[in-house]
Amino acid sequence: MTLPIPTEGETALALETARVEPDGTPPEFNPLFSKWLLFALPLAMFGLIAGYLGGLSVLLPLQAEHIAGATGKVALLGAASGVGALVAAVTNPIIGWLSDHTRFRLGKRNTWVLIGSIGLVVAFSLIGHANSVVAVVAGWGVVQLFLTAQQAPLSATVADRVPIHRLGFVSGLIGAVTTASALAGVAIAALVPSIQSSYYILGGIVLVTGCVFAFTTKDVPAAARQPRISRADRVRVVVSRDFVWAWIGRFLVLLGQGAASLYLLYILQDYLHYSKIAPGQTAAQGVLFITMITSICSIASSFFFGWLSDKLKRRRIFVAISSVLVAGPYLLMAFFPSFPLFVVVAVLSGLGIGAFYAVDQALAVSVLPRKENAGTYLGILVIAGTLGQVLSPTIAAVSVGISGYPALFVVAAVVSILGAVSVTLIRSVR
Repeated sequence: MTLPIPTEGETALALETARVEPDGTPPEFNPLFSKWLLFALPLAMFGLIAGYLGGLSVLLPLQAEHIAGATGKVALLGAASGVGALVAAVTNPIIGWLSDHTRFRLGKRNTWVLIGSIGLVVAFSLIGHANSVVAVVAGWGVVQLFLTAQQAPLSATVADRVPIHRLGFVSGLIGAVTTASALAGVAIAALVPSIQSSYYILGGIVLVTGCVFAFTTKDVPAAARQPRISRADRVRVVVSRDFVWAWIGRFLVLLGQGAASLYLLYILQDYLHYSKIAPGQTAAQGVLFITMITSICSIASSFFFGWLSDKLKRRRIFVAISSVLVAGPYLLMAFFPSFPLFVVVAVLSGLGIGAFYAVDQALAVSVLPRKENAGTYLGILVIAGTLGQVLSPTIAAVSVGISGYPALFVVAAVVSILGAVSVTLIRSVR
């Protein structure tokens, strides 16, 4: 059944809850949803995020330091991550559109998950042997291309296959798994002595988890003709107030988180002097310790707030809660730097990140103008996050260059708060 383009103030969520299918099937029923999907989808997300964050948080900074030295590492890391995020921003809606219109027997989403999984193995193998500035920057761009090829269809899967009344739970589950996978990826990258071996292991995890999803979950090929998005429809999407505020809110929240987390290794190494606090341990091991604390808190928070979101049928308030939990500790770190306080920051920011992930996917699906073109529209929303990744290295590098790491924490806090304000301006989702 084709959903009409919502009028101003309407959302896909409101339309879904108000209708009954022509055959009398309630909107809560989705034949593609199953208990196995609740395992396979988070598993695929686990592999994807483990590979991405293991590389971005530890391996890429180590490579940047090895190639550019202490004076050039910040600039090289910013350039590589910025180029990669730019690649993702450009390709996300394209791959989303392609997955909407793919007609292979494996399915329109599963096919692209498989392509992304195989491509990432190759990309990780190539960047693992990069030994120059150009090779690192170009290599991370290729990594991001295939990450997007897997991420875009996995995000659209939620809109395709998850009933509305389970959106909060599934979003919270994915958020918890995202956090756990970040911990796993960082652990592998920090504990395996060889950068190349770490990339191989992460690539293998991505391949196995992606193949499990692609070959075992129920998908349907795209219809012979997909509903075309007319020029008028595209204009309505662009000017739709709630869609715009959802985009801006996601962009700002992820920009604030990304600006601080990108330089976690250098914060521990240069700002808090972790080697003096914990003699005999490296800053990479400190990243693992902090990530472990954040992950445990975020996992618990994701499950709790995801359940609470479905129970209360509210989404916006949890984004506000997440921003306050993240922004407050960042401000404290700007003016009272200490490692014990940084541990408290890890706890509170973990709770905040969990609250955000618990409703982020549910909120995104709720403002989709056309569910049939979920891949395309979610690709547009994903640009918000990837554009945040494009800008966060620049913002972080400029902040650190002008006034050191305290300025970075202040900027991250302010941006996070602005993101929460933007989400509260959405009117058609509670």
